Amino acid sequence: AVPSPAHQPACKTALHQCRHTHTAFNMASDGPATLKVKSNDGHSVELSKDEYSQSKYLTEQSSIGGEVEMFSMEKAALEKVVEFLKENAANPIPISEIEQNDPFAPEGEIKKIPKPLNTPNLAEANFPEWSVKWVDSFSQEELFEYAKFADELDVHGLTLLLCAKIASIIKAMPLEAYHATFKLDVDYTPEEEAKIRSENKWAES
Repeated sequence: AVPSPAHQPACKTALHQCRHTHTAFNMASDGPATLKVKSNDGHSVELSKDEYSQSKYLTEQSSIGGEVEMFSMEKAALEKVVEFLKENAANPIPISEIEQNDPFAPEGEIKKIPKPLNTPNLAEANFPEWSVKWVDSFSQEELFEYAKFADELDVHGLTLLLCAKIASIIKAMPLEAYHATFKLDVDYTPEEEAKIRSENKWAES
């Protein structure tokens, strides 16, 4: 599926976040043991502290008290995000950036996520198996939708995973498909395009 123009800003936001180092959000040392979160159609879930504290937004809201309503999410979307938070609490995605050591790696083991990705296979880029299966369940349009949720919730690991998946799709796209997907006008002649490709072969590796 081709993302609609309405979803393109979310893509740009996600890719922008991919290009810049995020400061990992330190989980709050205080706050309630659990937090209730509600979708815009009235479905409530209860998250443990290890789960909700992955989100800077939810952590901030937890200090206010009461149930947090996610006005942008329906039940299915909220449950999918909750699934991510639960899995990531048990087996975190490496939150390192640009070849930095992963602080969650087992003692004596250094796991890194390369930037830029050197493979479209996220499992080969040190993403846990569960996270690869989770993100592979989305259509292309859904990836952009969940990128908006990741930005809203400010969940670093979720942003990192979605950015990587979007980047892997773009990296594998022929130029013509890239232009069609993002509705880009082609301003180059075939000769100019061939010259640009020749000068930038390093970027295709």
